[in-house]
Amino acid sequence: MTIEIQELIIQARVTDSSNQSATHATSWASLERAEQDRLVEQLTRRVLECLRDEQEQQ
Repeated sequence: MTIEIQELIIQARVTDSSNQSATHATSWASLERAEQDRLVEQLTRRVLECLRDEQEQQ
């Protein structure tokens, strides 16, 4: 796993944790589906970019 992917995973975990502690009433399940889809798409795009960059460097 590349450093960039590890950083993205850590950032996602930190963001999720800070959101939970900021408001306990708001949880991942209560986010609108469109927002969830957007976040998944962003993460997927970033991971694919990192994988392409790594492949080009080899």
